[in-house]
Order: sequence, then structure tokens, then C-alpha cells
Amino acid sequence: QGMQTLSEALDAGVLAVKELGLSSNAIQNQGLTSLCEGLSRSKNALSKLWLYDTGIDDSSMISLSQLFSEGLFDSLLLLDIAYNQISDTAFSSI
Repeated sequence: QGMQTLSEALDAGVLAVKELGLSSNAIQNQGLTSLCEGLSRSKNALSKLWLYDTGIDDSSMISLSQLFSEGLFDSLLLLDIAYNQISDTAFSSI
């Protein structure tokens, strides 16, 4: 629910975000997918994204890799996805 609201705010241009810390929040895969949808439609150019211990796994890497492939994370300097259930194979996809 909260991630959907954040996604909608990003999409609507209500928030100007350069750094986003979501660590230790149980956003899980659905929350990250919602966030990625909002980021893909927003004008925000994130430089840092903390997703440490958020309950995401390999399936979330699809959403993240799409943002990278579309050039929407070109300004990203830090991506913290530690302490999640992400395999080396899924990590290498991003």
C-alpha cells in the first residue's frame, strides 16, 4: 500500500527525489515493482537507492533491470540490495 502511494507521488511529480532509503522495510517484490513503475514515469534521476533487507528476491531484478536498460538509472551511483534473497545470476542481469 505504502509503495503504491510513493509510486503515484513520483509519477505525479509531487516528489523531487535524488536519494531514496527504504532499507529494513518489508516492501517485498510487489513494493519494488510499484516503485519501479513510478520511477519509470517520473523525472527523478536517483543517485542513491538503498534496498538493504527489504524482502526482495530474484523476481524483483526484472523491474530493476528494465530501468537500467531504459537508461533511467544512468545517474545511479549506489544501489544497496544486500541482505535480500538475490542470486548471483539475477544480480548479474542488472
